[in-house]
Amino acid sequence: MDANTILNSAFPKFNGMSFWNHQDAKGTFIFQDMKKLLKNNNEVYYDWYWKDPLKKEGNERLKIGYFKKFEPYGIYIGTGFYYKDYEYSLKEEVANYISKLRYKDNRYIFVIDEYRNLIVNKYKSILYKNIQENTDGDFWENSIDDLIKKKNKTDGFYVEYGLKVDEYVDPIKKISYLLYFENWDWVLGTGFELSSIKSTIEDKQNYLEEKYKNYLNSIFLLGFTFVFFILIFSSFISKYIEKSFLNYTRNLEEKQNLLLKAHEIGGFGNWEMDTNSMTAIWSDSIIKIFGIEKVPKKVGPEFLKTIMHKDDWKCFESSIYTAIKEHKEHRCTYRIIKPDGSIVWVECKGLYDSSTKKILGTIQNITERMQFEIDKQEKEKLIQYQSKMAAMGEMIGNIAHQWRQPLSVISTASTGIKLKKEMGELSDEDLLNTMDNINNSTQYLSQTIDDFRNFFNPAQQNFTMVSIEDIIESTFNLVHTQYVSKGISIIKNIEDISFKTSKNGLIQVLINILNNSRDVLAEQNKQKKYIFINSFKKSKDLVIEIYDNGNGIDEKIINRIFEPYFTTKYKSQGTGIGLYMSQEIIEKQLNGKIVVENYSYNYEGEDYMGAKFTIKISLS
Repeated sequence: MDANTILNSAFPKFNGMSFWNHQDAKGTFIFQDMKKLLKNNNEVYYDWYWKDPLKKEGNERLKIGYFKKFEPYGIYIGTGFYYKDYEYSLKEEVANYISKLRYKDNRYIFVIDEYRNLIVNKYKSILYKNIQENTDGDFWENSIDDLIKKKNKTDGFYVEYGLKVDEYVDPIKKISYLLYFENWDWVLGTGFELSSIKSTIEDKQNYLEEKYKNYLNSIFLLGFTFVFFILIFSSFISKYIEKSFLNYTRNLEEKQNLLLKAHEIGGFGNWEMDTNSMTAIWSDSIIKIFGIEKVPKKVGPEFLKTIMHKDDWKCFESSIYTAIKEHKEHRCTYRIIKPDGSIVWVECKGLYDSSTKKILGTIQNITERMQFEIDKQEKEKLIQYQSKMAAMGEMIGNIAHQWRQPLSVISTASTGIKLKKEMGELSDEDLLNTMDNINNSTQYLSQTIDDFRNFFNPAQQNFTMVSIEDIIESTFNLVHTQYVSKGISIIKNIEDISFKTSKNGLIQVLINILNNSRDVLAEQNKQKKYIFINSFKKSKDLVIEIYDNGNGIDEKIINRIFEPYFTTKYKSQGTGIGLYMSQEIIEKQLNGKIVVENYSYNYEGEDYMGAKFTIKISLS
């Protein structure tokens, strides 16, 4: 691009001239700058300053143009127009458009240009005339200046004035809203004539008066109708309420009768006691429960004392007087001795009412429940006794097994030295060796006695700090000979953990579980018989696992093995209370949990299955 002009219709004299070094009024090299823009684009919009061909003299004016590259000839074609000419044309179009706008009641928008002439207005007589010359007073100029001076020029304001549309007619009183358009220095406004507002207000007033009159008539008619229906409805409702109340009364009586029957069936009775006079009122149900035929007119704690078991009076007296003094709940369980000498257990409850200074309460006959608890406790005592006897029998058998070998050693040693003495072959060395063997066997017997004495020592039932390794070692000291004699291998994997527990209680549980595995394996003809015992810490629990390779427990009965007296052995071999007592000890005494499952595992490359007992005891 060398900036040679081929065709310029506005300035023909420029044709053939180069403008490469031409600068506009702002000092811009127009064509050099344009070349840079068109280097990467085939077309571009561009603004610059250029002389007006219609004006022989004067400064250059801002132009806006469009240029496009014409590839076949390597030339650029462009066109443009002067910014002010376009702005003037645009203003004319906008003014023409606004002059056609109308809204409610034929109202219009007027426009005041930068010279404060009305360029848009409904009244042609004042169109293109100065606004100040056609209004009463000089406030227009001041108002417009105030509007322009405002910091936020988007805000407008209202003005009241008189518009002169005819010199022979009084000015039209108006209120207008003005808004300043800064870009063109225009003021736009719209408003209304005060005379039209007065007419509108009168029409609205007439409309409201007529509406209010019709409203009063409607209210009167509606009120009369409403009262009429209310009277009819009230009559219906009163009859309905009366009927409902009668039904409610009957239902209440029926429910009260049902409640009394339920109280009688459940062994309940009601009572209330005046704390000032210490006299009470008993319901018929209480008298029936107590089996009393003659009751004094005034009953109270003193009368109750005559029929209450003497061992229960202190508890009752303390509870009733605490309820009166501290306004707490009265709750006490006591025995009543009926006239025929039989015992009735009752549970008595009551609450103090501070407003009446009375205690309102109930009693319930709980004789059957208490008898059930007594029978249950007796049964548990019997089971514990049987378990103890079974454990003692098991221990006696273990003593017999563990004493057999050392007694045989003592017998053989003493017979041997006697024979050697008779034959004159007893040396001092043989005598000393034999005495050592006899002494070792005697010490072993003594230690065995100590182990069994400790097992039955009540002091060992208390909670003390022990290690799980010591408990398992003590357990096998008591029973190991029976496992050796039956070819059973014990595999232990013990993580030594110290914790507080009842040592003998846990030993008894372990012996019961181990003996069950022993009995199962003893009945089976297997070359390899295993019992595994593992212990480890998991979270905040001590976990003990005991399992064997005895093929497991029948799934039909596995959920019943902790039941008392349930056994799969012959009566001569099992009592059915060992595992029941184990569960009682773990869950009620040691605050733990015991479960059983059939467990499949692999040991030394061979697959096995057996019963697995898992014990969890909290360490916290």
